[in-house]
Amino acid sequence: MKRLARPLLWTLLFLLILVGIDQFFMRVPTRQPALNVVREFYLDLRTRMLHLVPRQKPTSVEAVIEQAEQAPAKPRPQPAVKKPAPPVVANEPSYFYADDQGELRFADSLDEIPVRFRKEAQRLEK
Repeated sequence: MKRLARPLLWTLLFLLILVGIDQFFMRVPTRQPALNVVREFYLDLRTRMLHLVPRQKPTSVEAVIEQAEQAPAKPRPQPAVKKPAPPVVANEPSYFYADDQGELRFADSLDEIPVRFRKEAQRLEK
C-alpha cells in the first residue's frame, strides 16, 4: 500500500495544479497583452479540443443581423477554373512481331525484339 500512496499523492497534486491553471485561465481576466494572448490560445484550445466551453450563439434574429453588420465582409472565394489537361500520348509500341507460339508481341524499338524475330517484325503506323 505504501508503494501506491506516493504515486497517487503526486498524481492527485498534479491534477489539482492542472485544475487550478484551468480555472485561472477561465475566470481571471488579464490586462497584460502577453497573458491575454496565452489566455485566448488556451480558451480556443479548450473549446476546440475538449468541447467543454460551448460557444455563445446569438438567440435572436436581431443579434445575428447586428453581428453580421459588425463583422468585416469576407471576400467570397471564386470557383477555380480548371483548364483541360493536355492529351496524354502513351508510348505506343513501334513494332510488332509473332513469337514461337504465334502470339503478337509489341516493342518500342528493334533492340527490344529478339534477333531471330527482327526480320519478321513490322513497324506500326501511327
